[in-house]
Amino acid sequence: MNIETKLTLVGAGSVLLLDTIASFLSIHFSFSYALCCLATLAVYFGLAYWGARHLNLRGTLAFGAFLGLVDATAGWKLSDWLGADPSLRLQRITFSAWCMTVVFVMILGAVMALVAFLIVAQRKKRKSR
Repeated sequence: MNIETKLTLVGAGSVLLLDTIASFLSIHFSFSYALCCLATLAVYFGLAYWGARHLNLRGTLAFGAFLGLVDATAGWKLSDWLGADPSLRLQRITFSAWCMTVVFVMILGAVMALVAFLIVAQRKKRKSR
């Protein structure tokens, strides 16, 4: 299995697992779902860092955007399905607002991937000296 396939499967699985855990924490322990944003950023960065060690800049940015896409579509739908949105806010959102949110989360994932790529590049540069 090549590295791109591994990254795609592990990345999508990790984001969906995080959304599932956050949903259960929110439902059963009244934990604020919004606080899981920090964990999401950590997962985005960690996966993008792993990817940046194997991919070029374009591939790393695409991978970060992919993580955001999975999170803002399948992850949010999974959370809604599990009951993490008791006020049904997600069901009242308009299609255009949802599309803008998806784009924003994809940009956030790409920015996290860019930061990870720059850190990996800097570390490689230091090792080569």
